[in-house]
Order: sequence, then C-alpha cells, then structure tokens
Amino acid sequence: MFTHYLKVAWINLRKNTAASFINILGLAIGISASLIIFMIVRYDSSFDKWEPHNQNVYRVYTYSGADDINSGVTTALPQAIRDKVAGVDVVSHVLLLNGSSAALVETGKGAMKPFPKNNGVVFADAGFFSVFPHKWLVGNPKSALDVPNTIVISKSSAEIFFPKQNLSDIIGKRIIFSDSINVTVSGIVDDLKENSDFNYKIFISYPTITSSERLKKLYGWEHWGHVSYASLCVVRLKDGTNPALVEKQLKEIDYANNKPDPGMSGDEPKLLPISQNHYAMDVDGTISKATLFNLSLIALFILSLAVINYINLSTAQSSLRAKEVGVRKTFGGSERQIRFQFLMETFVITLLSALLAVVLVPLLMKGFAGYIPKGFTFFNVLNAEGIGCLTVLMVALTFVAGIYPALVLARFEPVKVLKGNTSGKGYKNSLTRKILIISQFAVAQILLVLVITVSRQIHYSLNKDLGYKNIKGIISFYAPDARKVKSNKYVLVNKLQQLPGVSEVSLGSAAPTSAIQSISVASTIVKGKELHFSVWQFLGDTNYIHLFGIPLTAGSNITTNMAADPFGVLVNETFARQIGYSSPLNAVNQVFDFDGNKVIIRGVLHDFSMGSTKSSIKPMLYFYDAPHAGFVHILLSGEPDDWQATLRKIQAVYHALYPGNTFDYTFLDQSIEKLYKEDIAISQVLTWATGLTIFISCLGLFGLVTFMANRRRKEIGIRKVLGASVYQIVAMLSKSMLQLVVIASLIAFPFAWYFSHEWLNGFAYKISVGWWVFIASAAGMMLIALSVLAMRAWKSAKENPVKSLKTE
Repeated sequence: MFTHYLKVAWINLRKNTAASFINILGLAIGISASLIIFMIVRYDSSFDKWEPHNQNVYRVYTYSGADDINSGVTTALPQAIRDKVAGVDVVSHVLLLNGSSAALVETGKGAMKPFPKNNGVVFADAGFFSVFPHKWLVGNPKSALDVPNTIVISKSSAEIFFPKQNLSDIIGKRIIFSDSINVTVSGIVDDLKENSDFNYKIFISYPTITSSERLKKLYGWEHWGHVSYASLCVVRLKDGTNPALVEKQLKEIDYANNKPDPGMSGDEPKLLPISQNHYAMDVDGTISKATLFNLSLIALFILSLAVINYINLSTAQSSLRAKEVGVRKTFGGSERQIRFQFLMETFVITLLSALLAVVLVPLLMKGFAGYIPKGFTFFNVLNAEGIGCLTVLMVALTFVAGIYPALVLARFEPVKVLKGNTSGKGYKNSLTRKILIISQFAVAQILLVLVITVSRQIHYSLNKDLGYKNIKGIISFYAPDARKVKSNKYVLVNKLQQLPGVSEVSLGSAAPTSAIQSISVASTIVKGKELHFSVWQFLGDTNYIHLFGIPLTAGSNITTNMAADPFGVLVNETFARQIGYSSPLNAVNQVFDFDGNKVIIRGVLHDFSMGSTKSSIKPMLYFYDAPHAGFVHILLSGEPDDWQATLRKIQAVYHALYPGNTFDYTFLDQSIEKLYKEDIAISQVLTWATGLTIFISCLGLFGLVTFMANRRRKEIGIRKVLGASVYQIVAMLSKSMLQLVVIASLIAFPFAWYFSHEWLNGFAYKISVGWWVFIASAAGMMLIALSVLAMRAWKSAKENPVKSLKTE
C-alpha cells in the first residue's frame, strides 16, 4: 500500500511539473537557509556553557551609562574583591598583552626562533584555571603562575613552538615576548574543548607585572581612576550567593575610591553571567541574542513563504483533482486514506526539496558570511546535527504544508464532483489564497523597507563628519617596546619620517575610532561644588592631533614638558561643557585634578567621534606621554596607487629594527568599517533574505497566474475573438493580484516603520525614515509583481484562440 501511494504521488508530480518545480524550489530555498541559520544559532549558543559551576561564574565590567560601557575594570579592583567582597569563591584577573605578540622561542643550545604573531597571549593568575576547565598536562597548577617570569602554554601552542618534542621536555624553555618580557615555561594545559570567548592560549604569570615597574606603569597598576579595556576580571561566587548583593559591595568599594557625584556618570562595576558574555555586545560580545532571534525569524519567514506557495498552488488545483477524489471515494476510499495519499505527495516534494537544499547550501552561505564562524564549511552544516535538523524539518514541513490541502481535498463529496459541480464548500478557497498572498508580500515589503533603512544608516555612519579631517591614507600599528636602545620607538619614528611618501608620523594612543582606550576620572570645582566624572583618556606626542586633522577650537597645542606643574592637557568641547563652560575659550587655562595630579587646559579640541555613531561623544582628555604611547600612526602622501610602494619601504624599516615581529597595520578607513561589522552583516543577510522572499513570492504568483490562465483559457480565446486586445487580457489576469500586492504594502508599512525605528534606536546619530522610503519600496514591489504577472499573462494573451476553442 505504501509503495502504491509513492507511485501515485510520483505520477501526479510528473503530471504537474510546473507547480511541482515551483514548490520544490521554494521549499529547497527555505530549507537550505534554515539549515545554515540553525547551525549558526547552534554554534553561537554553545559559548561558555561548560560545567560544573558555570552558573556561578560572572564577568565584571564597568558601567558608566547606557552608552558608555567598558569591558575592563581598574587594575585595583580584583585584589579589592579578594580582600573585601563576601560570597566570592575565586577571583581571576586577566590582562591582555599590550603591544606586539611576537615571540622568540628557545629551540636548544641558546638558539632562538622567531614567531612573529601569536594569538591569545595574556597575563593571568592561578585563579583563571580554577574558573575555566583546563586539563593540566604538565606542571603544577597550584604554583606554575606564582612567581615572576614564568609562563603556561596550551598544547596547541606547545606544538607550534616546540614541534615533535615531549611535553615534559618543554618545561624550562625560554620565550621572549615583545622583545622585552623574558619568561620560562612552567606548565602546559590542554586546549579548551568547549567554545569560549576566554579561549586564551598563552598565560604569562601575574607576578611578572607586579615585579616590573615598567609594566605596572603601562597598565595603570592599582589606579582606581583608570579603567582599561585590557584589564579583565572574572569571579566565581560561592553556592547560594546572591549576585545582586555582590554587585552592591562592588559599587560600595568603587564609590569609596572614586566618589562620583549624584547624577554624574561615575564608573560602576557590574556582574555579567559568563553564559551571557558571548551575546553582550556592549561588553565585548560577538553576537547579540536579538540578532540570533532575528536570524531565526528570517529562516521562519522564508520557510513560511515556501509553505504558503505550496498551500496556494495545491488548493488552487483542487478542482483538477476533484474527480480523482470522487472516484476514490466511490470505490471505497476513506477520507483518512485520501488524506494520507496527499500527505505522501507532500512528503515526496519535501524529500526532493531537501536533496536540492543540500546543493543550495554552499551558494546561500555567501549571504550569511558575516555570521558564519571562521573555518565553518559546508560539512559543518551537514554534520550529524545538521542531518538531524534536516530530518525534523522534512517531517514538520510535510505535516504543516500538506495538512490543509489534504483536508480540503479529502472533504470533496463524490456525488457532486462526479456531476462536475466544483462550487461546493470543499474548494471555496479563494479568500484563504488571497490572505496567504497578502501575507507573503507583506513580509517581503517589511524586509525591503528594512534593507533600505539599514543600508542608508550604514552609508550615513561611514560618511558622517567624524570631527577629524584626515581619514584616507592613515595607517596604525603597535609600537614595539624594545629592550635595545637602537631599536626603540623614537629611532623607528625618526627613520620613518625620512622616507619619501610619508607625510607625518606620530606616537600615541590607538586611533580615535578604536575601542582600545582607557577611561579615567577627572575632578574639578564648579560653582563651589566638587565634580567627578569619567573621561576618555588619550596620550601621545604633540603631533597626534595634527596627523588626524583634529582642529583646535580654542587655546594652543600641548608641549613636551612632562615636568610642568600644573601639567598641560587638551580637552574636547564636551569636556568643557561638562565642567560648566559653554564657550571653549573660557575653559582654557582652567585647572582641575586628573589621576591625582593638577592639570591645566592648554587647548580645547573640536568634538570628534570616539568609536561608532552608536555612542554619543564623551568627555575626552589628551596629554603628552610619548614614552608610553602604544601605537605608531603614519599619514601617507601621494595617491593611493603610490601607497603600496611606500608601505614596502615602511615594512623594510620596521623589520630592520624588529626582525622577529610581524608588521601588522590597519588603515583608518578600514577600522571605521569594522565598527559597523555586525550592521554590515545584518544588511547583507537582510538583502539576501529580501531577495529570497521576493523570489519565492513571485514564484507563487507566477504559479497562480499560470493556473488562472490555463483555467480561463477558453474565456481568453472568446474575448480575443470578440476583439479584446492583448493589453486588456493582461490587465484582466493581473488586476486582482496587483490589488493584493497593494493591500500587502498598506498592511506592511506600520510594521516596517516600527522595526526600522527599533533598530535605529541603537544609534546616537541616525537617519530619519522618510515617507519616500515606503513609497519607493511599494513601487519597487509593484513593479516586480507586475513584471512577473505580465510575463505569464502576455504568453496566454498572445495564444491563438483557435487552439483554446477547439472541442475536447
């Protein structure tokens, strides 16, 4: 019996090839998109979900306002938590390696082999391995990181540094990082098996910093007013501890040391569950839960549109299958058997769609490239989980897509259908079809408006006046902190300044757009009241602002006199307003306290963007400290075609001074684009999703108008004989469908407006969604639908009426 159902299903598929092709292609697109999105969501939902004690682990971050969040903490906070906060079981303080990660590794007999670039290098204490479940392979976990100048490396790093050596033989080997940090291997751990955002590979002992005055100064050691992105803290609470009570204690500790004023943006330590870290975009997250939800919603939309196509075409052709149902019932077929027969047809279509979806997966992966993890391939999608997902989808789609047409067809009354009466209740489905068509085009219309809105906002963000004139032709890279005087940063800068094609060179903090900045606290007295507030801290030489083209609004540039008292600084206009001066000129020569020192404002800079347009401009302070500047910035001269030659000369100078380092540089305009990486990925996915939804909707439209044209073939022939023009017949076949597209647009507009504004609310500086966006999108949708309808209707209208009016 089962074989019989399959044979009948196959015969009907071959008989209705056009409808079958439309259904198979639409469902295949929906299945392939759903498979890719399922694997993306599955992957991103697996981060830091290890056991045991995962539910008790929290990351500590610094909150200074809704749009001012720093993923780091002050270097003084972790020890204060150990000493003063009740309910905390383990504290781990991790510091990202500032500067180059280049390493010289001892290979034997005093020989050192260079490894120019190494990922995941941090300073860490033993608490890290108590929190994160690493398996120790060699070494003592209790003492491996207890003394200065020791290091623990992962197994993968050991295999890179010391290939084909026994792990036990690696203990005691020397490694030199950044040409200045000399350490010996004291332990080896296995790599984390679970996905984690804290999957570091190389762990330099925490006492290496505390025993070095240079490193302590570099990291702002135990300075309560200095929050650094490089200083990370993770805690594990004791069982039964209320996180809110721990947060309260953290706030009290910070207040006792910083004392922010009521209503001012003081720095407040907060806890974030480690299992949520991957989704916290403000705290160095990778992808938000909202994005994962939206991706899932897109998959659901695309699948739903394909299902709607199937239901529409199946019910539209119900009259063609009516006699078949009547005959089956006359010869004893039950409604249950007939329903099963049509569900079997749906299963065959779904099976063929799944096979085609496997072919389409590599093509559609391009549309989701912004969210696909590095190394993620076709085989990640079609692994055991992917095949399981595919099987579930096939079963679900067979039931969801097939149940309604099966119920409709199974209810036909044999006496009526065998008499040729096809106007009964069983197939009065035109209203249902209209609703489904409207739903399809409403979804497509919403996505089209969102694509236009997202694309316009990204274009606005990338082209907005950022407050500095020089963007093109600026490169930035880490300034190596070499031990040898002949290779120090000043020698590098002097040699670079002499190169043709180099316009300017500066030592300073990271580029203004970078999140690699520090936050400190400034204090002053305004109208007799003491004021404390957070400021973004920049440092460098006197050429930094000139190289980036940041104009001075009032006053003059700083000097190189680091011994001046008070110390001269530059602030931005927002800082000046914060301390009560609406006129930048009045802020010049004002004295305030910064980092425990008296400083004087020498000049006020025009406000410039620090980060993306998602955040408003913050109070900012710039002071001279070239010796501790972390980056070299170069403004290239000439045309872009000349820059590659200049870059090769810069690289040659760099490698001559630092032969073991990799010359990694970033263009400023490229770093600006990276700020909007997720938004660009959203735009790309929406563009693909919109294209797919429009394509699927038009496939369904094409199928329906084909069915209508075939069903009204004789009517069209009679109208042509009586003098109807081709255009009149095209209008007759297209008019009702175009009306549905117009209704869909009207329904979609309020939803599109709401979703567009919700997304734009994430930006401090944003575009407005004008009425023309809705008109343009509706016109575009109408044009696409009209093209599809006219293409098929034109073919029917041009047919010779003699063919359609012949007797059967």
